[in-house]
Amino acid sequence: MRTGPLACIAAAVLLTACGGSWPDDENERARLVVTKSVDDGSEGTLRWAILRSNAEPGKFVIALAPAPGTGELVIKPTSQLPAIVGPARLEGPWNGSGPPTVVVDGSAWLDLGPLVGPGIPRACPGEAAGQFGPNTRSIRNAGLQVVDSHDVEILGFEVRNFCTGIMTLRSSNNRIRRMRLVSNLGAAGVLVTGDDGTAAGGFSQGISARNIVEDNVFLNNTDALDIARGSSGTIVRRNTFTIDAQGIPSSGIEILSSDNVVVEDNTIDGYATALQLGGNGHVLTRNTLINNAIAVQMGGTGYLLTGNTVRNNRTGVMQTAGETKLNTLSRNLIYANGQDIAKCGPLNGANTVPDSGVCLEKEWETSRINLGLNGFGPPVPNDLAADCADRLPDCKLPQNSPVLAGSTSATSGFVGAGTLASRPGQRFAIEFFASHTAGIGGLGEGEVYLGRTEVTTDASGSASFSFPTGTSRPLSDGTRSVYFTATATRLSSGQTSEFSRPQLVTGP
Repeated sequence: MRTGPLACIAAAVLLTACGGSWPDDENERARLVVTKSVDDGSEGTLRWAILRSNAEPGKFVIALAPAPGTGELVIKPTSQLPAIVGPARLEGPWNGSGPPTVVVDGSAWLDLGPLVGPGIPRACPGEAAGQFGPNTRSIRNAGLQVVDSHDVEILGFEVRNFCTGIMTLRSSNNRIRRMRLVSNLGAAGVLVTGDDGTAAGGFSQGISARNIVEDNVFLNNTDALDIARGSSGTIVRRNTFTIDAQGIPSSGIEILSSDNVVVEDNTIDGYATALQLGGNGHVLTRNTLINNAIAVQMGGTGYLLTGNTVRNNRTGVMQTAGETKLNTLSRNLIYANGQDIAKCGPLNGANTVPDSGVCLEKEWETSRINLGLNGFGPPVPNDLAADCADRLPDCKLPQNSPVLAGSTSATSGFVGAGTLASRPGQRFAIEFFASHTAGIGGLGEGEVYLGRTEVTTDASGSASFSFPTGTSRPLSDGTRSVYFTATATRLSSGQTSEFSRPQLVTGP
């Protein structure tokens, strides 16, 4: 499931390789300079520039810049700005550091109201009758929007105080980069969606595709980034997502009914759920997920999670209830979770205030990988290999964990040994980790990745392994007593187990 748009993704820095039509040299295009903060449609306003660019797509660059000597440009639309028709480019001077000097601010048009109270925020209605508030389905009241178009690039300024900061609706090959999204309190800071606009909220397959969201700063939006309703092949990279004490704890990145999304090199800090994953075939690599109630919530199949750091959250990696899912976890550092973080997202998404959801308690107190098919829950013991073939309804786990036993220390380094009971005649990768602690409840974690070995099970589904780590100081700080864990990944299907129960070994 990780094929298809990924061939295009490899070349996606130049969207022309994916069907885009931006000119190779932006200097070939005339510039429409925006220096006015008013929204009366006169020359020099943002409304004027969008309408002028829409009349001749691909001819202009819209440049937002403070008038000479002013130092700052704050644009406050008094009604919905026109949707942008591509090819088009809107650019400001922000380079990603310091406060932006150009801001598009929705506060003159939308009264978002307080962050708590019965009216939160009635200016951000949902698409279903009676819905309003944070984290609701909405395709209205966006600061900037691209609708049924393509090849629009937006970069270099701040968008704040709208229901959605920037929305691409049924549009492809768009790029949102080096932006600052602040306090957009309806659907999302950035919404990438194939929503068909009906009351039921269906999706348009193949129309919202190959969009890029990169190098942006997200602060106190709800959600920060939504990729929804048939938005395939989206790339999300090098963004910073943050919720502080003033924000509504919802999702950093939510993926809904969308496939083959690449999420790489992002930092997500302070959310109810950092990565809320639906759809299938996503690749998530080198992300840092810290201080969230849930770091990763997996609801689909065909995922590859590799090289991520998941620490200081309440829950590390969990899989929602349902059928056995074929997800691969490799080289992820998952440790120091189980923190006392009670950030609850709005219950059911609409008509609610912050922290009105249900915060689970004991079930969340885990630093482990939790793949039990009961969603949240206590540890699940290994299935008997002979009784649990692929996808049988009585299987409790998608893949059995290794059992470590007989690990030893030597002057040449620690040696990990153990057994695996799983499907007969199959090849497995066993990955080894070292940690300072056994994790919350002694359930195991993986602070340092040590390496891997491969084994093949016999006719009864059993295999033994021995792995020389090559180091007597795996934690690099002189610690002699080390907790070892391991995971098992079935190579033919990609299913990865939970952590093994930890084994304490004291070295020389």
